[in-house]
Amino acid sequence: MVAFSLFLCRTGHQQVTNHVSSDSEETSTGSILTLDSTLYNEENVHMLNKGVQAGNLEIVTGAKKYTRDVGVTFPTPSSSEAKMEEDSDEALQLHRPDFISSSRERIKRLKLLVQERKLQNLFQSEREALFSAVLPVPGRAHLAVQKNKPIGKKEMIQRTKRIYEQLPEVKKKREEEKRKSEYKSYRLRAQRYKTRVTNQLLGRKVPWD
Repeated sequence: MVAFSLFLCRTGHQQVTNHVSSDSEETSTGSILTLDSTLYNEENVHMLNKGVQAGNLEIVTGAKKYTRDVGVTFPTPSSSEAKMEEDSDEALQLHRPDFISSSRERIKRLKLLVQERKLQNLFQSEREALFSAVLPVPGRAHLAVQKNKPIGKKEMIQRTKRIYEQLPEVKKKREEEKRKSEYKSYRLRAQRYKTRVTNQLLGRKVPWD
């Protein structure tokens, strides 16, 4: 009986020793794995920092990816859209040159219309400024009547004609025309006088005016 009790005590002590040793082995193994993973993570972070400093970080094309130190990396824009636009322009130039030429002509016409509209507005504003100038007249009542009196078509034409006649270009042109007409009349008179003198010398009887 005593021997059996001693056997049980030894068996229990051995089991406890084995359990404690297995727990210590598992603990040491876990600590070793934790230390290895920590060193691996630190090494990866160190290599990543070196890549960022050297400018060798590759931007990932595709969906967003999040990293610990770098942040968000966005996809690089592809050149497919620009290539498609160039291909469409080349195709139009090859197959539909008339469409391109008509489009350019339409753009030119639109630009000309815009310029013409601007010139018309400028001419209208200048015309209104010219016609709005009223001569000073004594008497406020008469001035108010003249200001509020509507301008007829005939009076407007006469005013426009007077303003046109006062332009320096028009005056110069009229003087040149007058000088040309006088020179022409002088030449005609000289030619007639020469003809009469010639007839008189030849003995022809030509009546004098």
